[in-house]
Amino acid sequence: MKIKSFVTTLLSTAVLFTCSGSIYAEGWTDTIKLKGDVRFRYQTEEKDSSDVSRDRYRVRARAEISAKPDENWETAIGFATGGDDPRSTNATLDSQFSSIGVVVDYAYIKYNPSKMFSIMGGKIKNPIWGTKDLLWDGDIMPEGIAAEFNYKINDNVKLFITPGYFMIDEYKGTEDDPAMIFLQPGIDWKISDTVGLKLAAAYYDFNNIAGNDFSEFSGGGNSTVTVEGDTLWMYDYKATTLDVDLGFKIKGDFLEYVNVFGQYVDSDADNDNTGYLYGFKIGDKSLNTLKSWELKVNYRHLEKDAWLDFLPDSDFYGGATGVEGMEVELKFGLTKHVSFALDYYNAEPIDGDNTQDIIQADFVIKF
Repeated sequence: MKIKSFVTTLLSTAVLFTCSGSIYAEGWTDTIKLKGDVRFRYQTEEKDSSDVSRDRYRVRARAEISAKPDENWETAIGFATGGDDPRSTNATLDSQFSSIGVVVDYAYIKYNPSKMFSIMGGKIKNPIWGTKDLLWDGDIMPEGIAAEFNYKINDNVKLFITPGYFMIDEYKGTEDDPAMIFLQPGIDWKISDTVGLKLAAAYYDFNNIAGNDFSEFSGGGNSTVTVEGDTLWMYDYKATTLDVDLGFKIKGDFLEYVNVFGQYVDSDADNDNTGYLYGFKIGDKSLNTLKSWELKVNYRHLEKDAWLDFLPDSDFYGGATGVEGMEVELKFGLTKHVSFALDYYNAEPIDGDNTQDIIQADFVIKF
């Protein structure tokens, strides 16, 4: 009861600030939901440039409190282990049993006036659809405003459009703040009872990137210039992307589906401005029984100025651009809420041979 009272108080305060002026429906606290997960990871990695491997034990904990205090309105607050790094919610077990930091991972409000349209603002879950993490690390929670339009042509075809404006940084005393505008239209098509296709293109217009310093969370790779001793980004970047996923349902005792997928990106940089990823996944849709499993295999090639180097998957060569290689993921369901996974990365610079190998072993419990 004390936990329920605390959660109710917390959400009441959040909604008062985010949805002021609303008339709350009686019993709205019944819409409060709590969910999350805890992951325990062993990770080992080696690089050709180093004779010493690095072995780490890491933990990740995430929790979300959400509520719908009024019809068509919702809000959510997410908490996670980690620190300032937007691409990591991991906490390495080190530093003489010191406490693990917890941050607000996201906090947003969302308005849903109809099934066809919604708009959200704050630090939000990434609304941009992608088949994999060539461009966006899964831990990144963008900051800004985004909308979602959905139109169902018939029972088999749905169109969607996702526009948005994300702030990247804010500088006092200037209007030239780094930001990005994007638009992603797509189609979700059930071709038959056993075949489905999802396809989306996107256009990104990054503003005020050139001439600024983004080295704090950079994975390394983007072209820079040195001005009075400062390292500054060379390009503003405008990019177009394409994501495609073709899936096949399989009626088998140990296999439910087969999917092939891909991603492509092209920027307006002068050179080294394209990237791609392709792969397949097979197995079970839900890893909720002991016999359930899933295998994903992909290969990627991301040139140095195809995309901003503080956004891609941070596990793949530190999240850098100008890299290529493969990833193999194998997951097993243990119980309804418990799973085990092995993840292997083999990555190297496009113009080099300093190969990095990473193996991750994860136990995950969801609640």
